Amino acid sequence: MKYLPRLFLAVGSTFILVTGYKSQLVGAKNSSTVLTTYQPTDKNFPNPERGFATNYEAPWPADLKIAWGFCNPSPESAKKYNYNAWNKPLDIELLKAQRTKGESLAMVRYHIADFRNRPLSPKFLKHLDTDFETVRKAGLKSVIRFSYNWPMGGPDAPIDKVLMHLDQLKPVFRKNVDVIAFMDAGFIGCWGEMHTSSNNLIGTDKEGQAVMNNNSRLIMNKIFEVLPKERMVTVRYPRYKFDYFGSKDWKPIAPIKASEAFSGSKKARWAHNDDCSICGEWNASTFWSPRKNEKEIKNFLNQENRYVVQSGEPGDIPTKPVTVDEDGDGYINNYESCPRALKIFSQMRWSTINGGFNVASPTSSYKRWRKDGCYETIAKTFGYRFRLLESALPRKVKAGGQLLMSFKITNDGWASPYNPRKLEIILRNRKSGAITRLGLSNDPRFWQAKETQTIKVQQRLPANLATGEYDVLVNLPDPAPKLKNRPEYSIQLANKDTWEASSGYNSLLRSVMVEANN
Repeated sequence: MKYLPRLFLAVGSTFILVTGYKSQLVGAKNSSTVLTTYQPTDKNFPNPERGFATNYEAPWPADLKIAWGFCNPSPESAKKYNYNAWNKPLDIELLKAQRTKGESLAMVRYHIADFRNRPLSPKFLKHLDTDFETVRKAGLKSVIRFSYNWPMGGPDAPIDKVLMHLDQLKPVFRKNVDVIAFMDAGFIGCWGEMHTSSNNLIGTDKEGQAVMNNNSRLIMNKIFEVLPKERMVTVRYPRYKFDYFGSKDWKPIAPIKASEAFSGSKKARWAHNDDCSICGEWNASTFWSPRKNEKEIKNFLNQENRYVVQSGEPGDIPTKPVTVDEDGDGYINNYESCPRALKIFSQMRWSTINGGFNVASPTSSYKRWRKDGCYETIAKTFGYRFRLLESALPRKVKAGGQLLMSFKITNDGWASPYNPRKLEIILRNRKSGAITRLGLSNDPRFWQAKETQTIKVQQRLPANLATGEYDVLVNLPDPAPKLKNRPEYSIQLANKDTWEASSGYNSLLRSVMVEANN
């Protein structure tokens, strides 16, 4: 075997030169191919639209002698609710600090009690625009929710006002969709969690469980209308989706299939939000049904969440002990323990979680996860975590000729990307720095957890491509015009020595020689 030429040496990877090798990945004939294997990294780093997220919400009232009832929708309690504070403007320094912690998302819960019985003001709409621009400057994205009561519950708004407010938000959403990761349905009931409505925005069945009614259907229809089709909406209870799409007996509907995924339909955009993942039996009604079919619902989410985002927050550990494992998950305590949390996040393919829920509490789930040693695993494994395994590239290619190459990539995360994402091969001239982009048709949203993809490239190079040596890189940029050239919005692969923070490219640690076509 010949020694590897100097230009192919790179730290932290192994190169094997095979002369006359017919690549099994590429199928190249009678050409020299260099195989490269890549080393993984255990580091946690920020990647777009995944991981722990800091939450931003309206400040707690200065007067803690609150007169209204906690999540009490009664008319008497609603009349006493007088807390109308807005969210403070987002602080760019706080947002930037999130990235140093490995975070890429800000969960912003907008308190709009001030507008319960009137239109959203121009000042408030400008406030939203400013917040989105701050998020954009900081290199993050937002998970947004609107609520008419925050904190401690209170009334929501009449249906006509909710629909009016959504219509007002439409141009704001369209303008800023690039930095909206997804939207919690919101608006209805306590904290915008779609329960305990004071205006009949959600129904209640004979078991006392929240169920959809005509008003909640109208609100969901309006949300899907005003939010751009490329974004998803997370909803608190899976059973709402069953009901909305025709299941009348609490039985799960058919989960989204690959052929339906990312189509822009309501079903393809209806995603899931569990705001009580450690709250005890049934995850505080997340998985409850009179059919007692928690396993069936979890199996539905396991399949459904291959193509839609799963979000939420831990919630509070139950204060009342139980003696019966009602939901059959094997736990009557230790609901926040690492084994239970890891199983839930993995099975339901979680992408992100509210990382600021009651962090100061002595019973905080985050403290338990740190103590028991699974916090870093959770932080790294939320959502996708793509890792290069190997590549096969030619040593040289002619201008105007076919570039035949391939690489293998695996997903060590719990989920896959849920928003549009491009895939490009970058050829960068080592002498001039000139960039040639080769767009690929592969959709990273279909790169499922624990699966490996072989990406085959067969691209004709420009006939006028300058001769010389070119670095070969992989780019997974955001397709939005304002974000596509910003490294913060490109996906970093979980390998040693491959990430270029200045460009947002992932180096294959290889170069090819482009020769004249004569």
